[in-house]
Amino acid sequence: MSKKDRDSRKFSRKALERVNEINSKYPSNISDVSAVAEEARAWIEKKVQQLRECLKNVKFPSKPSWWETLRLTRNKTAHQTEDFSDEEFAGLCKNVFSNIEKIAADLQSNIKRYRQKSKKKRKFENFASPAFGSENDRKQLVDAMEDMIAPVDPEEVKIEFPKNDSAKNAEDTLSEILRHENTHSYALFHEGVGENIQTDILERLQKTQETLEKENPFFEEEIFVAQQKKLSAHELAIDLSGEKPKTQYHYEGLPSVSDSKRGGIASSKLDFDFYRKAFFEQKKARTGKNGYESVSWKSEGKLEILRRNFISDMEQNLIDRKCYLISFSTGIETLDMSDFKNGDSFFRLVQFLRKSFNRGTYASPALNHAVQMLQKDGYKNADVLMISDFVMGTLPDVLVESIEAEKKKNTEFYSLVIGSSGNQKSIACFNHNWIYDTSDANASRHLAEQLHEIRERK
Repeated sequence: MSKKDRDSRKFSRKALERVNEINSKYPSNISDVSAVAEEARAWIEKKVQQLRECLKNVKFPSKPSWWETLRLTRNKTAHQTEDFSDEEFAGLCKNVFSNIEKIAADLQSNIKRYRQKSKKKRKFENFASPAFGSENDRKQLVDAMEDMIAPVDPEEVKIEFPKNDSAKNAEDTLSEILRHENTHSYALFHEGVGENIQTDILERLQKTQETLEKENPFFEEEIFVAQQKKLSAHELAIDLSGEKPKTQYHYEGLPSVSDSKRGGIASSKLDFDFYRKAFFEQKKARTGKNGYESVSWKSEGKLEILRRNFISDMEQNLIDRKCYLISFSTGIETLDMSDFKNGDSFFRLVQFLRKSFNRGTYASPALNHAVQMLQKDGYKNADVLMISDFVMGTLPDVLVESIEAEKKKNTEFYSLVIGSSGNQKSIACFNHNWIYDTSDANASRHLAEQLHEIRERK
């Protein structure tokens, strides 16, 4: 495969970004060219010229149907010495907007067609974590890094990095490396050096992400929500108003939602039927002369409100987890942290944690209250963590039976035992026990090892 063939994906990427810019600014075409300001006209003409410059080096399997039309359009804008008349500008817009969806589809197919030469990059594109975005986002990240080191024509048109934290990290890291002395010029003329810089960055990002994923029990849910937030109101409406929404299918496969993974914990309350009906009611379908059905929408404003409401409901169902604190001694005091988005939240938490109990440890009331909370809808997904020295009496049989019943519903009971004098029979009621022996100089290290063992076991 020649270098031009290998670079065709980057040429396609640059062209597609120009198409997306035009589509994003004028999603519904331009119905009245006389209403378009001079500045906006100049912008459109510039983007058409850039698009054609990007397309010059794209290698397609066969010449697309729109190729000649766009070539002539670009030539006219490039060689125009006077401003377009309304009629000429209308013709330019017609040529571009009548073909823009086909151009985008052909470019996307071309990007998928070309295989990455580097095995390490190819592995990243195909198998890296969803935290780096979709497969197309991962390919875009690789293309953007390559273009930053050795840009393809037109050099003034850059391949953008995907809009996610990992891509921003990669962009910042690569920029910092290339600013160092003569690194950029050396990497530009020594292909192997440039490749090593890129693959080292990608490997470091993946290792960091693997560590973060191990620490986050709701990683898959957070990635899913982030992906849905990227969808436009139109994209979400088309999917959710259909008979078999992909969004619903993937949502129901998440660990905290799936019937096969969540056990007996509370089911999701996200009402897909409500949103399917609401989006469907906004749809206007009409059949054109060619027999194809096109879709438009009654109200862009209502569509966007529905999108925001759906994302908010989904986020609350998946990620907004409740937390309930119970402080105990001879009695109990509680703090519901579900509404901890107010300005005084941190102050209230500090005040609660400063409470002191010095009259002995009676765990039964606290555990009884915890079991009662597990029956409520907001806490059927919850686990229980008890922090105590466990210098206490044996727990009543009826309470132990209640704890065992909750375990069968996939509720985990954890204990953090402070010291080494706790009641072992009470400690044995918990699924997992972490020990922090205050008399042991290596207590912190031992506790970290125990946490790691449980994380690996899960």
